[in-house]
Amino acid sequence: LVGHSLGAAIAQRLALAAPALAERLVLIDGGLPIVPHRPPPVLWLFLTPGLGEAFYTSLRRSQDGAYDTLRPYYHDLDALPEDERTFLRERVWARVWSSTQRRAFLSTLRWLAAEQALRAEQYRSQLATSSTPTDIIWADGDRIAPGAAGAALAALLPNAALHKLAASGHNPQHERPQELLHLLEHALTK
Repeated sequence: LVGHSLGAAIAQRLALAAPALAERLVLIDGGLPIVPHRPPPVLWLFLTPGLGEAFYTSLRRSQDGAYDTLRPYYHDLDALPEDERTFLRERVWARVWSSTQRRAFLSTLRWLAAEQALRAEQYRSQLATSSTPTDIIWADGDRIAPGAAGAALAALLPNAALHKLAASGHNPQHERPQELLHLLEHALTK
């Protein structure tokens, strides 16, 4: 199973629930929380019912402002090819106007905050005995899921290898697709 960000956490949960279904895992800039902590203050606005919805909807005021919310996800958003930046600009603008997307985003964010605060110790205990071979690919410039989280996950898992990607943010599939593909090929053909 290969998962990126939230997809990495889902892949790990599946591997814990049904180990026979996961011969190997590749986690890209994500995974289950293993250290409990409260969300940072900047997220409380989104986590508070009503306020989160209002803030998300306020992004409809400016397409430039909505686009700028993508910056933390990239090492250098402006370095992406123009056609990709145009696609992302149009996509984020469509998303801020979608009530379904708003519900999905806020629901997922709130679920992740609860998981981090309430279930991290449980995941830590379960993952410490996991035998599933796991390759962890983590971008050095990830500001959404800092590299320390990837290093901690690699140190905890008994059968894991950590691979770092330089000059990339949380979405290496956009910023370093060839390097990511090379690491995936290596991980999946061992």
